[in-house]
Amino acid sequence: MASDKFQGSYHASGGTSPATHGDGGPGSIYTMSDTNGEKLVCDNANGQKDFYTTLNETQLKLNFDQVNIFNYAKVQVVKDGLRRELNILKVNGDGTGLVRIQNNQLGTLERNTVDTKANSKLRVNIELHKGGEFILSETVTILGLGDVAFDLDGIMRGVSNMYLGPSRKMNIGSNAKIVTFTATNLDAIKYVTLGTLQLEPGSTVEYSANTGALMRANTINLKFSAKMYADYFNITSTNMDLELESGLSCSSTDRASSDQMDITQGSGKVGNGYKGGAAHGGVGGGTVDNSNQPVAGGSYNSLYWPMLAGSRGTYDASTGQKYGGRGGGWIHLRLGNLFIFFSLFPLILSFRNTIKTGQTVT
Repeated sequence: MASDKFQGSYHASGGTSPATHGDGGPGSIYTMSDTNGEKLVCDNANGQKDFYTTLNETQLKLNFDQVNIFNYAKVQVVKDGLRRELNILKVNGDGTGLVRIQNNQLGTLERNTVDTKANSKLRVNIELHKGGEFILSETVTILGLGDVAFDLDGIMRGVSNMYLGPSRKMNIGSNAKIVTFTATNLDAIKYVTLGTLQLEPGSTVEYSANTGALMRANTINLKFSAKMYADYFNITSTNMDLELESGLSCSSTDRASSDQMDITQGSGKVGNGYKGGAAHGGVGGGTVDNSNQPVAGGSYNSLYWPMLAGSRGTYDASTGQKYGGRGGGWIHLRLGNLFIFFSLFPLILSFRNTIKTGQTVT
């Protein structure tokens, strides 16, 4: 039986130019077939990094069985104030491409309405803006190769188990939420909720400035040299495993752009000939000055239930001048079963039903 078969190739890439930002943007190839369904190829063969494939269609809901994103191609839906959707059943990539969802947009990546327990390995970078929402597979591994593999400042829904690939970086913004597939009343949800969070060796999760990590999970694993940075950590977990050289840090040196950490509630005072030291769960150093006036910072916060940042060393209330080192954040861990701790950074702990510290952690 004779049949016709197409044996050629399709190309739609932009041209090249020696001028700065002169290379042409990506082209797009859309095909529909019985074998591959609806397929979109973002042809960015010249590897330019400035321009997006922007889908500007009259249809508000776009569905693709496959999308190919290689060679630094970037895909987004036009931002026009309308509620738009981009649903992709399978993403093929080399780790350099990017999918962006912006305000008032909904995206679905490899989340099948039939197989909701699919395990996705996303070899693409993801950018989710404030007001946008992504629905992902129940188990997802982030494998993008960009400077930031996952930039999350919107709502990520449906993920129970998240794995951040080796040496990848994830940013979490102040508007980010990670919620269950059926969650409602999102304004009331403040915590990131996951079954498993695993950071593979060398990977990093960094919260934006003036943002802390509020997290509830069954299991949290930080593999060798994996790090999490935030202004503070308030974590409830059944099991937690911090491997060698991994760590949670709310150190002031790691949070230089976070102004809210630099409080003065317990700062020492400027006196006659002396500057007092900051307090934290007890009075600060320095006691009195040459005029026998107290200069030590007053006790505040709790070592056993920390909820306030550390104070700047000394603060002159009359001039607003701050002296000495910046205060650090705080870490409060509530663990129900197992804590495996091989990390090298110092941690002051109280081993009762909970494990916690109100001191700077590095």
